Amino acid sequence: MNLETTMNQREPTPGLLSVPGASVPLMAELYAAAAEFSRQAPWRYFLNFEPIELRYPSDGQRTRYAIVLGSGGEIYGLSLYESLDDVAVVFAKTAKQPTSRPITWVSLILEEASVLSYDDLDAIERYGWPVAGEKAYPFVMKATSSNNESEAPSASEQAWLAAALRAIPVFLTQHIHADRGRPQPAQAVLALPNVHSNQKIMLCYPTAKDRTPTKFIAQAENPELEAFIEGWYSDEHSHNYARQMGDFLFEFLDELDISGLTEQTIIKHERNCWAIGWLEAHYGKHAAFSPDVFLGGPKFIQEYTQKISTTKSSLTSYQTTWRKLEKYIITLDDENPWLDQFEGGR
Repeated sequence: MNLETTMNQREPTPGLLSVPGASVPLMAELYAAAAEFSRQAPWRYFLNFEPIELRYPSDGQRTRYAIVLGSGGEIYGLSLYESLDDVAVVFAKTAKQPTSRPITWVSLILEEASVLSYDDLDAIERYGWPVAGEKAYPFVMKATSSNNESEAPSASEQAWLAAALRAIPVFLTQHIHADRGRPQPAQAVLALPNVHSNQKIMLCYPTAKDRTPTKFIAQAENPELEAFIEGWYSDEHSHNYARQMGDFLFEFLDELDISGLTEQTIIKHERNCWAIGWLEAHYGKHAAFSPDVFLGGPKFIQEYTQKISTTKSSLTSYQTTWRKLEKYIITLDDENPWLDQFEGGR
């Protein structure tokens, strides 16, 4: 009986190399991709309930949906799901009933070394696989909603994770420009390292489910606005409400932009404005838009901590932006076109 069995009172967890078909080159790429993903920290500018559609290889039929973990400030990494319905069920924190079928997903979570199996820790030392930091050891697992235990993903699933980890930071910054605060709709095919046998990966945001003809027309007319309000609406009426609200928030952000704030501060306000708009769209219960809907804030504190982030610093930043927005509305004069346009304007 070895040390791991003695400490855990169970059989040792097998290492990733014990999975049929797994190889040292594949594991080296998985660890290298995870280390780069950790250094890039894409959760800084992409929310953890916005799926990215993936096809790997790019000319294949298999599609998965990636969720970047970390904007909530608790768990950092990446998860891959089989369908958007699976994503919706797993992230529905208010769900009371179990699903009628098990949902399975694969994840790479950045953790402390103690979480990994001894076999994996030995392999890291033996082969010199990179790790980005003390809390960035890649814990790879396959989970199922019907039980509390996980297992090692197959070699194919490990390759999916390696490909997604390698491509997503590039896609977020170079194609949808999420690091600028307003993700843009985009689709890209990216090359992968040679361990992937010269295969490529296709990435798309938003997902195909959200790319209806009506939305394509709207995106062509004002792609920046449509990207900003993605997820704020469910029908044409709520879409119009979201457009008006997004337009006003853009006006507010433009005012901040000329006030001399740093680029990083502006980006934080942009993210917070997205959260303000999303929460107002889902929980505000207003029939028509007016800037007055933002008065009396900050609002939706409980919903923010449940749906967006639990960290104190993130919540404080959100509240600061809302107070600036409220001050901006109060200082508008009677000739402001926004307030002339809406009934009940100040």
